[in-house]
Amino acid sequence: MSYIFTAAVAYDPASNKPVKNASFQVYATADTAFTTPLAITDTFGTPLPGNILNSGTQGVFPQFMQATQATVTIADSTKTYAWTIIAIQPPTQDSAVAGFVSGAGSTPGAIDTLVGQKVNATASTTRGALDGNYSKLSASISTAVTRKNPFDPKASAYNATAQNMLKARAKLGAALSGTGTCSVLCGPGDSLTEGYKGLPASQSYPVTLRKILSNRGYPLAGSGMVFTAQNDAISPDARWAFTNFTQFSAQDLFVQASVSGAVATYTPLAGDPAGTSVDVWFLTGSGAVTISIDGGAAVAFTPPAGAAGPTVRTFSGLANTTHMVAVTTTTATATYFCGVRTYGGNGVEVTNAGIAGSQTSNWLNNAAYNPKNLVPGILAPDIVFLCLLQNDAAASVALATYRANINSLISQYQTLGSTVILVIPPACNTGTVSTTAWKGYADSMFDSAEASNCPVLDVNDRIGAYAGGNPNGLYNGDGVHQTPAGMALWASQAAALLTS
Repeated sequence: MSYIFTAAVAYDPASNKPVKNASFQVYATADTAFTTPLAITDTFGTPLPGNILNSGTQGVFPQFMQATQATVTIADSTKTYAWTIIAIQPPTQDSAVAGFVSGAGSTPGAIDTLVGQKVNATASTTRGALDGNYSKLSASISTAVTRKNPFDPKASAYNATAQNMLKARAKLGAALSGTGTCSVLCGPGDSLTEGYKGLPASQSYPVTLRKILSNRGYPLAGSGMVFTAQNDAISPDARWAFTNFTQFSAQDLFVQASVSGAVATYTPLAGDPAGTSVDVWFLTGSGAVTISIDGGAAVAFTPPAGAAGPTVRTFSGLANTTHMVAVTTTTATATYFCGVRTYGGNGVEVTNAGIAGSQTSNWLNNAAYNPKNLVPGILAPDIVFLCLLQNDAAASVALATYRANINSLISQYQTLGSTVILVIPPACNTGTVSTTAWKGYADSMFDSAEASNCPVLDVNDRIGAYAGGNPNGLYNGDGVHQTPAGMALWASQAAALLTS
């Protein structure tokens, strides 16, 4: 009996490059000290000199066979690198192998999981899976444990199978054809989603994702919900201007005013999506206001009484263009203003629901006005990009608690019928959260993806973590948030996952 091992790239995740012109030997997985190299042959049974595999000028191991082990570890002479790989041919199919080797048949079976890790003490460990003839290991995973689902190195995505993405892509197909709508929610998310230290209205990854989809031919059904509270001195949203309105709390999406004559004005940017209808959202129990559309006559509106959940005043039959909205309080009764949405026709809408500083727990607070209930109370998202990791890691939230919170958020949106895509954000510098700690949270997100059968968009893998992204201008000076270039790369990766 012999086991065939496919050709694979000798990939170094730290440098994001293949390891070229290096010699490796093959060991039993139980031989963790790498003391006894195994005998190996080429696929015709000819022994390889010295039992050595060379990665050559392209950094690729050749195919080889081993007589007794279905799973082996490949390591270099200095033990800097080690990859554990699984044979593509089970022993029960040796007759097929013999046919393949002799040229009389073909190899049934499929390429299986390649698990790789750097084994020197200072290096990170990684794992991932083969993709065709190219192997790539996610830079976000901390332990060399085989995952049961595929990692796609070209998309830096995990478990994004055709079945898992079918419902989302069907909605996108309807939007592309002009026969339906697709609502994309970038959130629950934190400041990385919001676009902190950038310009949320024009540079955040959700806005750039919308622009990319539009450039690819997807008609825009509207602006998505534009929340009032994604606006601060560091990351101003140029569409909003406030007089005597302030953010309700640091982890909420709406503003409040408790004086008569307070004014909130929304002025869309050039190129923002047009529409024939405008929704103006408040919380029930708010004080009376007037609402003016495009400088027209002020229309009085008093939100209904009741628990502080979302309520809307809709203006329809408008010209198919962008629309300015001005809200003015007419009483000292507290008024809670959530935001506006312009829409009309079929196509795609993208909403930015990032809240700077938020953790998973903030999105699970059950008050009617908190994000857990406010966001789905306003939107019915078809696709949800859930990205909450950084602040939980910085606060050292217990991994079991973090995983439970992520699972709860997944369940909430899946119950609404949404396709939930978990997002591994770019890792921060190690002075904020250590690599080991950060990867523990990333591992938990992969665990949740497997438990709930969700795709994972691994932005950290694409950007190359802080060590790779920062020298290439993808991080700003705080070592946590991305530059406009980093946010654009994030958006392009999300668009590729949705439309590929």
